[in-house]
Amino acid sequence: MKKSIIVLFGFLFLLTFCATAQWIWVKSDFNQTQFNSDVYRCQQEAMVYASSAGRSFSTPSSQSPFLTALFGEKDVNYQIRFKQCMELGGYKLEKRQ
Repeated sequence: MKKSIIVLFGFLFLLTFCATAQWIWVKSDFNQTQFNSDVYRCQQEAMVYASSAGRSFSTPSSQSPFLTALFGEKDVNYQIRFKQCMELGGYKLEKRQ
């Protein structure tokens, strides 16, 4: 019984520790104004990309839910393009505790 309680508290501590980690964008020579401008530019670029991605595919929405989900996931396309844009701008994603 004691061992399971210790394991439970250990697991909860680990879960809490992992949940508090943050991912932040880092660039060696930037200021807040430049960062805000780069984030805005990448957000706009990612929105345009996400809304136009998948148009070349003909996915029947009612016949294939898998393909619709695969090619119609604007959020996934947005996140991928935003990350690419920030990385092309010289930013790195770093994990901070």
